[in-house]
Amino acid sequence: MPFDSGDYEANKEKKRAQQKAYYEANKEKIKAYREANKEKIAAQKRAYYEANKEKIAAREKARYEANKEKIAARYKARYEANKEKIAARYKAYREANIEKERARHKAYREANIERIKAYREANKEKIAARQKAYRAANKEKTMLNTARKRAKKNNIPFNLTEDYLKSIYPSDMICPVLGFEMSMGLDGNGWVDTSPSLDRIIPEKGYVQGNVVVISMRANSIKRDATPGELRKVADFYEKVFEQLDNKQLDLDFTNES
Repeated sequence: MPFDSGDYEANKEKKRAQQKAYYEANKEKIKAYREANKEKIAAQKRAYYEANKEKIAAREKARYEANKEKIAARYKARYEANKEKIAARYKAYREANIEKERARHKAYREANIERIKAYREANKEKIAARQKAYRAANKEKTMLNTARKRAKKNNIPFNLTEDYLKSIYPSDMICPVLGFEMSMGLDGNGWVDTSPSLDRIIPEKGYVQGNVVVISMRANSIKRDATPGELRKVADFYEKVFEQLDNKQLDLDFTNES
């Protein structure tokens, strides 16, 4: 190619223009050569990389540091323009390589466990906010994934779908049992009382359509695996307890009158 001699940095714009002009004038010839010699070219690239990988890494790092805002903006723009296509491609790859991806993620976590812990500790509020926003935007998907894991762990039936959960999710986000507004919050010990949760009406039947309802974690915790009769007995008992307390009765009488 007709390149001028001399220092590249001093003449890089000129050389780039020359390279571009040469390519435009000979692109069909270049494409044909690359197609005919792609294995040879790939081998040359691998050999060059192996012989110069530290130098290449340093050059790429320096280029990134000098242009990181520009590079980030370009990647963001490309992602926004192609996010559905990118998501579909990544999903297809992940499904075709699920064991490989799990092994890769596990190896990365084990090799970087201290770094990951330090990052989480330094950014816990930011991470919590991001998780909350994700759960709010994907509440049915999050609930579905949680239910699927529990069903697998406890070896109970499961046939729920995201569309089915959407059809039974309270549109006003009001707990149908206790009447307060549910939210997607998460505290340090687990889901908060106001978090929406999926309750199995008859626990042993599993997470199946027709056997689940979306209620608050508070209501779910109260109900657990109790029957309606048991819940009535609990309510009747504590009504009696609170009535005696309101009357300042110190010697509480819990005799079963039935």
